[in-house]
Parts: sequence; C-alpha cells; structure tokens
Amino acid sequence: MKKYLVIKTIIIALCLGSMINKVAAQNDADPALTNMGFSASPIVVAHTATLTVGFSNNGFTTAIATGTVGVNISLPGSAQYTASPESIAALSGTFLSKFNWTYNSTTKAFLGINNQPILAGTSGTILVNIIGVTPVALATSVTSIQRLNPAAYPNEDVNNNNLSATLGVIPGTTTPVLLLDFNAVKQGSKVQLSWKTSSEVNSNYFDIQYSRDGVNWSSIGTLAAAGNSSIEKSYGFTHNTPAVGVNYYRLKQIDIGNAFVNSDIRTVTFASNTGIKVMPNPVVGKLYVISSTGSTFTSVGVFTADGKLLGNYYKLVSGGTIDMTRYPAGTYMLKITDAQGLTEIKTIVKDKL
Repeated sequence: MKKYLVIKTIIIALCLGSMINKVAAQNDADPALTNMGFSASPIVVAHTATLTVGFSNNGFTTAIATGTVGVNISLPGSAQYTASPESIAALSGTFLSKFNWTYNSTTKAFLGINNQPILAGTSGTILVNIIGVTPVALATSVTSIQRLNPAAYPNEDVNNNNLSATLGVIPGTTTPVLLLDFNAVKQGSKVQLSWKTSSEVNSNYFDIQYSRDGVNWSSIGTLAAAGNSSIEKSYGFTHNTPAVGVNYYRLKQIDIGNAFVNSDIRTVTFASNTGIKVMPNPVVGKLYVISSTGSTFTSVGVFTADGKLLGNYYKLVSGGTIDMTRYPAGTYMLKITDAQGLTEIKTIVKDKL
C-alpha cells in the first residue's frame, strides 16, 4: 500500500510540474530592444541627427500587458548633445503612441510607459531628434527596458533589455546649406520628396537616402546643389518603389570639400496591399475575413482587448469565417498576417446573441 501511495504521489507531482511548465511556456511575452543607432556621427555643433530605437515583443503568443513595461532613453548628462527640443516634442516613430512619455531635463532622459497591449510579434521604432551642443569625440546614450511587473515575463530574454550608441560632435564651421524644410508625401503608390534651402555656400549635391529600419541607409538618387546662393531654392525627387510598411528618408547635404550634414528623418507608411476587411462589425455569429486580392492569410489570431490570445486560425482563405459565437460579448483584436508576412490589427465588437 505504501509503495502504491509513493508511486501515486510521484505521478501527481509530475502532472503538476507539466501543467506549470505548460502555463509558463504559454506566457512568452518578451519586451526587447532590437536596434539603436544615430543617423550620422559625428555631427556639427548646432546641427541635428536622429537617434532610432527599435522595440519589439519577441513573444509568439502573449501580449505585453498595459502598464507593465517602461522604455528609458538616456542621453549624456553632460549635454554634449541633447534632444531638440528638450521635451517630448523631440520624439516621433511608429511606436511613439504606444507609450505615455515624460522628459527629465536634469538627467536628460525620456521615459515611456506602455499605454496599451503590444501584441506578440509586433515591432516598431521610437525616434529622438538630437542637436549637437559642444564638441566631443564620442558620448554614449543608453536605452533600457524597465520591467514594472517582472512576474508578467517568466520566459523573458533579459539579454535584449539594454542597448547603447555613441555620437561624436565636431566644432561648427560655415554651414554649406541652410535647409528651410524637408517633406515626404505619399502620392498614390509613390513618395514625393521636396525641400527648400534659404542659402548655399560651396554646396555640391544632395544624396537622397532611404532606409527600411531607420538605421541602415542606401542612396536612391542624387541632385546637384546650387553651389552658392543667397536666395530660396526648391528641390524635388520621386521615390517610385517604396515598400509596404514604414519607409524612412533623409538628405545627405555634401559640399565641394566632401564635408556633409544629414537632415532630419521623414517617414511615409504604406498599408498592406491586400485590402483586408472584416465584416460584419459588430458581429454576432460568423465573422468574414476578406482580402481584395483573394490571397490566403497565413494566420488570424483572436485576442482579448488586453492582449490575451484566445485562438489562432491558420491558412484562412479570403472570405473564410471565424465563429464568434464561442466568445462572450465584448471587444476583441484580430492580428491578421498575410502571405507576405505583413501584419494588420483590426478591432471588432462582439454583440450578445
């Protein structure tokens, strides 16, 4: 009898351990910093650059819950370069609105607390406009993730919670180009870039640069500059092949001696060309997921409003349905991934039967 009780106890312990491990494995939210870098280094005193920080939820199923994660972007306290302006107005980026931001002028640091769930597998950027103040060989900025509720991330990879980047500042010289403005505007399936200068001294040409992540840049064209001018000059360039998602643009202003200054970054976003629709909304029974191209969706995930995954539907054809009668009345989010791996988030309301 004792032997039977011992065996039974071991079996129960193993089952409980398996259940605990399964629950832990399902809670895989992983707030992560994916990249951090400046658009140029060094920069000239009184000239600007952009600091790009990439943030992602590296989990496969679990959303980052509202109010559980902070992102701290710390600039050098000695202020060889600072945010421009020194307020949250210096911030932009595709993930800016997912956080509530404050700025500490004493420590030269931005702190953002997430104000909404961040679904598994989603990522974006936070951009900080920087201006050079005093010359320095290199000064370091640091971004770190603050886990406000560490228990919410039992499977987190803590090795991706901290990144740093360095920026040099050199003494100011005669500015070859005084840039009045720089704009990037969507025109159909293309992007129209336009800029104006108020004066130019020994300016050579503009290198129009493009990036998909705000860190790695390539040239998509050049335009000759005026050389020397004291009147307003206008320039334009069309990018014919922007990608689906976020497109980043900047100008590299190069003078006759090959010195250069980079402009601020502009972004233009193109939504997925699948033309995804969900209907009816609100819904009671069957929810139809439709693509204007008729393509098959890789997956459609149903999440609660606070980001908890309820179900995944794979290889759903355009016009396929999800039975919403199994879910109680309330607000839900659909994470729809198309055949190209692009993701769209749709909010739906489930009415009572």
